[in-house]
Amino acid sequence: MSKVKQWFVRVFAWTFWKVVFWYKHKTGFMDLGHDIEVIGTVQWTDGGINGDGDFTFNLKLDPDYSWANYAFGRHTSEDPLLYPDTIHCEITPWMRDSFTTLDSIKPGQRLRVAGRWGFDGVHVGKAEWIEVVYALWRHQPNIIDGWCEIHPVTKVEPIG
Repeated sequence: MSKVKQWFVRVFAWTFWKVVFWYKHKTGFMDLGHDIEVIGTVQWTDGGINGDGDFTFNLKLDPDYSWANYAFGRHTSEDPLLYPDTIHCEITPWMRDSFTTLDSIKPGQRLRVAGRWGFDGVHVGKAEWIEVVYALWRHQPNIIDGWCEIHPVTKVEPIG
């Protein structure tokens, strides 16, 4: 693929997911009104291979920060079976270039993570494009299956 074509594909993808991010915040993603900073241990990461361009990881919070993973009367998790009591962290495609340490994020690593605290109530257990379509008409968060997350992440610092 030519460099020009790659550039257009990247700009299209960036624009598309920026619009989806904005719309998710209008329908099922709840901004919890605070920028937070937490410390924990990485349990899982997608290594930056995600359909929407986000670099994502799940962080098992240190006990002093467990409050950040509590909403609607329960502890939440993006993957409660494999990674219970973890907070989901997402670095958006338009912010990825500002992070130099992404390749070093691995399970077992301790991190200090900062960003916007939110509750992702968009997901309904279907393919992502179906979830986006559902969000177009649902206009409310899925509080039963949703989870707390830091999205967008604005700082990642390795500890130790």
